[in-house]
Amino acid sequence: MAYFYLLSILAARERVYLATPYFIRDEPLKAALMRHARAGVDVRLLLPGPEIDNPFVRYGKFGVVDSQWSVVGSPNLHFVHASSMKNASGILDAEFGRRLEEDFLRDLTRSEELTLETWRQRGLWPRLRSFISRAVDRQS
Repeated sequence: MAYFYLLSILAARERVYLATPYFIRDEPLKAALMRHARAGVDVRLLLPGPEIDNPFVRYGKFGVVDSQWSVVGSPNLHFVHASSMKNASGILDAEFGRRLEEDFLRDLTRSEELTLETWRQRGLWPRLRSFISRAVDRQS
């Protein structure tokens, strides 16, 4: 099960849309997303910001690959711990995938894009939070 999201991403040919309340990037996931983006695959991540209109959105997790394959459930989007993948479901259904993509794209219209430059210029507190999150995750 630890490979569930990673294999889904590796199978993408056109699009990978991921929505998760938090994103801990590990090397295999980061490498797969970057390789696909460089190859022309439309790779997008949707993460909650400090202000959201529905607090339950912080707990929603899903991915859609090429409008066909959807992963829905509570796996954390990081590769390290197989135990975090227990409640994921894969759904091969084009209609469901298209509806999930539509929801994703609608949510993007109410989102703010975070560029690499903006990410690199983030303040001390966000950098420290990220560092602590990765350190704690490695220990669990």
